[in-house]
Amino acid sequence: MRLYVLRQAAGFRQRNVILITADALRADHLGCYGYKRNTSPFLDSLVKKEAVLFTQAASHASYTPGSMGAIATGSYYARHHLKGFEYLLNPQLPTLAEILQQNGYKTIFIGGNLFYRGLYDLGRGFDFCSTGEFSKRAVMQFAISELGGLKHKKFFMWLHYMGTHAPYLAPRAYLDLFLNDAFFDPGKHLPAAQGNVSGYGVQSIPPHVYINGIDNPDFYIAQYDAAIRFFDAQLKLLIGKLKDLGLYDNTVIIISADHGELLGEHGYYFGHGIFLYEPLLKVPLIIKTCPSVKRQDIQEPVGASVDIAPTVLDMLRIKTGLSFDGRSLVGLIFGNQKPSGWFTIHDTTHEKTAIRTARWKLIRSDTAKSVVYELYDVQDDPQESVNLVDRQGEVFDSLRNLLEAYWKRRPVWVARTPLEESSREQLKALGYLQ
Repeated sequence: MRLYVLRQAAGFRQRNVILITADALRADHLGCYGYKRNTSPFLDSLVKKEAVLFTQAASHASYTPGSMGAIATGSYYARHHLKGFEYLLNPQLPTLAEILQQNGYKTIFIGGNLFYRGLYDLGRGFDFCSTGEFSKRAVMQFAISELGGLKHKKFFMWLHYMGTHAPYLAPRAYLDLFLNDAFFDPGKHLPAAQGNVSGYGVQSIPPHVYINGIDNPDFYIAQYDAAIRFFDAQLKLLIGKLKDLGLYDNTVIIISADHGELLGEHGYYFGHGIFLYEPLLKVPLIIKTCPSVKRQDIQEPVGASVDIAPTVLDMLRIKTGLSFDGRSLVGLIFGNQKPSGWFTIHDTTHEKTAIRTARWKLIRSDTAKSVVYELYDVQDDPQESVNLVDRQGEVFDSLRNLLEAYWKRRPVWVARTPLEESSREQLKALGYLQ
């Protein structure tokens, strides 16, 4: 792995790292990414003053296990094998936490997703790992309470925040913030979904989101935005605590998401996991490094999931000799690397894969009977409304060859572990299972 000579090299050797992943957080619902509602005033101010914002960051997967496996290992599903809730992380791949632990870091994971109760080997390398039992706000509060004991240690803390995942909940003071504002249409109506909707409502409101008697989709989008606003407030408290302890300047803070959410695009409401459209893949990637790094927007398409691990190791000047599917973003952050024409690979649990460049996205859908392709110009057609497979033959052939090479790497079988019935019931409440 190439290591850049950093101008702040000495400081980076002792730097702490906090990684915050917000579940189902779309980039385009944050003010710093152009959203009109005031969902993220604190994060917007952080970006404006001192953070690096990647405008074209995309998750590896549209579902939690696949993307979190990619973040933990810097590898695509073809290597990490974490396809779903009954699968196990590839034991041959070291995790970021393991590497940092071996280099003297105190490693901590705090998550609110039931998925992490069993951890499926994602807990490897964490000195302290607490999951599943946290409420919508307690992840941040518990992290704040832990920081005092880390003041004289170098540490890696990964926080997985669930407040932005459906059902969208926030404290009472936040829930009415965006109801009946200029972006709320009281004339919209959708029926409640009937039967198995696989986590989505198809032109309907799915059961894991539906509140009896409320049939306006804008109501639920307002709740989603309120949940983001509360996340923003919690983030402000966390960073305030870092400053109070004198840890802020010496801590790298990375803010991202495991995937996005469909809020009506392509006729699907309030879910994720099955498709690979832009609202599900475009996630925030915001990195606060050190005081001497100027804030900037980086337009280069990057793999938000797989690029995090190699970036952290590069910043900390830890050499591993490992091969990652992602790349370090340090060269882009410090301006000594030119855009490279990078592409990213994306995966789902439903035999759909995609490859995305700065302009193009090719989606491959495999069924028992056929293989179907969708090709979109995501620059000129961000809504992905016109399939150009029959009109852009050269682009299609080039991307198809790269995607088929990835398919050849995908495992036919991976290790699985059965879910307990209590876990199944709780996953149903989150819309993962029906």
